[in-house]
Amino acid sequence: MEIKQLTEQIVTLLESKKGKQIKVLNMEGITALADYFILVNAGNKKHSQALADEVTKLLTDNNIELLRENGYREGTWILQDFGSIIVHIFVPEERTYYDLDTMWGDAKIEQQISGDQ
Repeated sequence: MEIKQLTEQIVTLLESKKGKQIKVLNMEGITALADYFILVNAGNKKHSQALADEVTKLLTDNNIELLRENGYREGTWILQDFGSIIVHIFVPEERTYYDLDTMWGDAKIEQQISGDQ
């Protein structure tokens, strides 16, 4: 499966699991870290962890290995590195504080789904 299709599946999954303020950034030509960043807000720490678990399951079911995961225990900002895709799961306060949306403002927004968080 192509990376772009996987990002679309991740977005669909996150939306179905009540993720909010979902944004997909095309990072090609901006950083060598990944082709896509996916940013999403969770309602609380437990919700962040549940979203991370679901994303991991989806991608491992598609034979994509989780290379690194940071912040799972704390649950306020979970970073999941799947190579070409990096998923950032935040509680709203952490997303506002770290402001990756502005930091990576040069990236093309591939998809954006608003919500009330």
